[in-house]
Amino acid sequence: MSEELSQEQIQQALQGISVPPQPQIMVDLQMEQYMPDPDLGAIARLIAQDPGLSGALLKIVNSPHYGLSNKIASIDKAVVLLGSRTVINLINAQ
Repeated sequence: MSEELSQEQIQQALQGISVPPQPQIMVDLQMEQYMPDPDLGAIARLIAQDPGLSGALLKIVNSPHYGLSNKIASIDKAVVLLGSRTVINLINAQ
């Protein structure tokens, strides 16, 4: 389940989402991504504070690309399923 999404796949999944991310949360997320070992729990907590990022993340994890049998509603679980690289690509695409 660690298959990474490309920038193009992320952009396609984000079409129609118009809630801009909060600037401070973006700064905090970018700081976390540059840590030697990014903390997925910290990333999930930051994303959960931003409706735009939360919606985008849940839209991607529940997309047909992953073919999950159950809908994911938890930001924590979505971050773990997608992995840090895909989540970071999602953050950078915002």
